[in-house]
This record gives sequence, structure tokens and C-alpha cells, in this order.
Amino acid sequence: MRRRDFCAGALALAGLKALEPSRPRLFLTRARLDHLKRKLSGSHSELWKIVRENADSLLGREPPSNYQNQGEMRSAGRGIPFQALAWLLTGEARYRDGAKRWLLRLCEYPRWEQNDSLAAGECLFGVAVGYDWLYDQLDQPERRLVRDKLVHQAEALRNGPPVHHDLWLANHNHVEHLGLAAAGFALRDEVPQAEAWIRQAHSVFLKALEFSSRDGGSTEGHQYWAYSAESILRYAELARDLLNENLYRFEWLKSLPDFVLHSTLPDFSAANCVMSFGDSHRAYEAHGPGHILYRTAAEYRNRQAQWLAGEMLRRGVGRAAYCGWASLLWYDETLAPAPPSNLPTFWHCYDIGWITSRSSWDADAVLAGFKAGPMHGHKAQKYYDAHPADTHEIGGGHGHPDVNSFQVYAYGKWLAIDPGYERPKWTRNHNTVLVNGKGQLGEGQTWFDRKAVLQARATSAMSKACFSGPTSSSWSMNSGRSDRPASNG
Repeated sequence: MRRRDFCAGALALAGLKALEPSRPRLFLTRARLDHLKRKLSGSHSELWKIVRENADSLLGREPPSNYQNQGEMRSAGRGIPFQALAWLLTGEARYRDGAKRWLLRLCEYPRWEQNDSLAAGECLFGVAVGYDWLYDQLDQPERRLVRDKLVHQAEALRNGPPVHHDLWLANHNHVEHLGLAAAGFALRDEVPQAEAWIRQAHSVFLKALEFSSRDGGSTEGHQYWAYSAESILRYAELARDLLNENLYRFEWLKSLPDFVLHSTLPDFSAANCVMSFGDSHRAYEAHGPGHILYRTAAEYRNRQAQWLAGEMLRRGVGRAAYCGWASLLWYDETLAPAPPSNLPTFWHCYDIGWITSRSSWDADAVLAGFKAGPMHGHKAQKYYDAHPADTHEIGGGHGHPDVNSFQVYAYGKWLAIDPGYERPKWTRNHNTVLVNGKGQLGEGQTWFDRKAVLQARATSAMSKACFSGPTSSSWSMNSGRSDRPASNG
């Protein structure tokens, strides 16, 4: 599906719920707020402390001013929800004034970076949430300023189209369309364009979940997995509340905790947390994943996910995560946590070809990881194989040319390690094999060279050099893709 299909009749938005006359409506209602307030000094006290810490840290700062810079504009959009939520829960004017200052300043900028990319999506989401959560505190000129800016930016994003609008598995696409959806839901009863924004976003998220695996993973590693997961989960909440659409039926969402649990280091800490791959680090830093675990734990009654989220909270993992405010909303204290001690110590994320095996679930365990899968996973590969003349990629470029690479962590130390984020990307920097000194297709560029892989796949004269790894997966050196599923033996 390309952009021309966005407004086709597949989505009539018949499930749109009638809106309540009062706000907020995005993620919260008055009733939910009252219910949450009663928990702040009890079951939710530590999560509330983190929200206030982040809100307080923003109070003394001015919004980023360089509207042409992607990094600054991403931070600008993220600065509103913490302060606005603190205002809703306390009624303290300092939080209201701080959130309004950020909100109105963003609406004065002539554009948000390129208007059609990641920064625009972050700003759209933050401003839409701010408009909804602070609605009663904005006077008519302020509402008009924010509303007009949301319309201008949402239309620019929709008509751009977004830079990554047809890369269904790319985190950029999810962030951009979450912003578009939030603007649509915030303004649905105020501007006629809003339903078109929702329709486009809904189509993108359905396509993303269609191509996502049943295993809950991502070929770009845990950092970029988390960026996508937190965006898709926020949209799933909006869709259920305001579209009457349940996206939790998709297996990828149900399996999200598995991808975290089985890759978490035995003695993990905030700085050294996860065995990952691609451009991802060994710490989650900006993207949780506590809120992701709390949401999926509550939804699927996953006690191990609840346990890991609590342990990560205790050890300071993701304490400054940009979407950490969602933990306060998504934590279900009625679900008893359970450690993973009864889970299998061997785990195979088949779609992306990621295997982990640990000696036990104890802190002094040995953990080994092995990676041997297609560049965007087996499910995406079926799409590529069905369209051999098409060199349009549907995933992002944060993966690495790392087929048949391995990592080892033992007794609190790394023995074989992945390079993490690198530019350009080289096979030689991984624990795998070079053939005649050469690596795999996709290497040598700032981003994984997806076009090179797809063009080679489409060439009938393609020569293959294959060998069997420990998982019996046949691997094409010049295509960087797995031709046969790995076994568990």
C-alpha cells in the first residue's frame, strides 16, 4: 500500500465514538483522573515521583528555540506531556504555566524542522496532547493559535507526505503518524480535516502490524524497537478509546515482553541492560521500556512483564524516558508480578532470526545470542519475494550486515560484544565471517543499504555462497537474507 491508498474506502471510521463534551479525551478522562489521583500516595507513588522529577526538570528550561534542528524539535514536543500531566494531577499553577509556555512557544515557530519527518511527528503529538489536557486553561486566542498550528502542521505532514510514509516497519513512520492521529483526535469535533488525518494514521498502523512478526521483535534492535513499540501502543490506546478499535488482537503486541525478557542481561543495570544488535545500545536510555512492559502486562496479564518493569524501575532503567509519563497511566497494581525463573532459558525469535540462550535466570548466568535472519524479517521477506522487480523497502536502515553473528555475556562481563550504533556499517565489526575479506550486502553506508540487497535479489544472475551456521540456516552472502528457517536443535 502506497500513499494513494490512504483514503480508500477500507476505513470508513464507522467506529468513531461520540465525544464527551468535557476534556481531556486523549488517554485520560475526568473519571480516570479522579481514579488515578487516589493512587498517587500508594501503589503509584514511585511512578508519580518520576513524573514529578521530569516535570520539575522542565520547569526551569525554555523550549528549544532552533526550529530548524531535528533534535531540538523532537525535545520540544516531548516536553509538554510531563508538565501538563503534573498540572492535571496537582492543580499547581507552576506546572500549568510551564506546559503552556512550551505549548504556545512551539506554535509560534514557522515550521517544525522539515514539517514532514520525525521532529514534526513528535511536535504534533506533544502539542495535540497539550491542547487537550490544557484546554480549559487556554483562552480563546490561545486555543485558536494552537488549533491553527495543529491544522497547518498536520496538513503539511499528510500532504508532504511524511518522509517514511511507506516504510511500514520504520520507527519514523510510527512516530510521524502517531502525531497525525493525536492531532486528529484532539480536533475531531473542531475541524473537517481531522478525520482524514485519523484515516491515514490508522491505515499506516494496520499495515505496520500486518508486516510485524508474531515474535514481538525488530531487526533494528531494542532501542528502535522501543521507539516503535511506545508509538504503536499509544496509538492502540487512542484507537480503543476513540475509534472503538482493538489493535491488541495482533500477536506482535502480545509478544513485546518476550523480546525484552529474553534479551535482558542476567545482572542488568541502567547502564548495561540488554544484549541487542543493529544500531541499538546496551542501555535503553530514552525509550523505556518500563511503560511498554506495564501496558502489555496489564493488557495480557503477563506477570513476568510486570516483574521486569518493576525491577527496571528499582534499578533506574529508563527513569528519564521521554514517554515515561505513560507508566503512571498504564501500571495495573492488581496484577501480581512473577519472576521469570520458570520461563525457558532458550528463546528463538524466529521472524528476525534472533536466538538467546542462558544457563539460568540467576544474576551470575551465562547468556549467548546468535543472529541469522533476513534484513527485515521473514514476514517482510515474503513480501519482497512476492514482488521480485520492486526495490521499494518497507523497513528502516538501523539494521546491520551481521548475519551469523554472535555475542556472549558471562558472570557479569562481556566476552563477545556487538559494536552498537555505527556509521558506516561493516560486517567486519561483528563476530561473524568474511569471505575473501568481504562482508555482506548492505554494508559500507551510513544506513543499512537496503537497495543493494533488493537489487541483488532481483538479479537473475545472482551467485550465492552459502554455509550452515549452528542453527542450520542457509545464508546468502550477497543478499544478507536467510533462505530457510532455523531449527531449535
